[in-house]
Amino acid sequence: MTRPPVSDEARGYRIGMWLLLGVAAVNLLVAFRGIRGGLPPATGAIAAVSFLFCIVVAGWLGLKGARRAREDREMQSRRDMIVLLAVQLGKQDDETLERVAGKGGSAGEAARLILQGRKEKREQGTGGGARA
Repeated sequence: MTRPPVSDEARGYRIGMWLLLGVAAVNLLVAFRGIRGGLPPATGAIAAVSFLFCIVVAGWLGLKGARRAREDREMQSRRDMIVLLAVQLGKQDDETLERVAGKGGSAGEAARLILQGRKEKREQGTGGGARA
């Protein structure tokens, strides 16, 4: 299954998370070498603290990226639903659309868009004839 496209913001969070995880892995290796005596103990301690910092920040970026991606998917779903509703509501008369628009929600928004489009079409039709 392919992933749906996400915004540049969510992609940036994801890239940052993976970069920090790579830096954390390097710091972990340096910390182990410091513990085993291959490097000075102070270097190992600094690498261990840096590893923990990178893990925490990478987790934070991952959560922010996941939240942004979820918001992007929800926004796209809402847009798709409004289009589907507009197709179905486009067959209705103006009185029915005004009732639906008064109820609010996604259907109300779609009904308002249809009514607005019909109004603009009528104005262009009468306005274009007067100018000619």
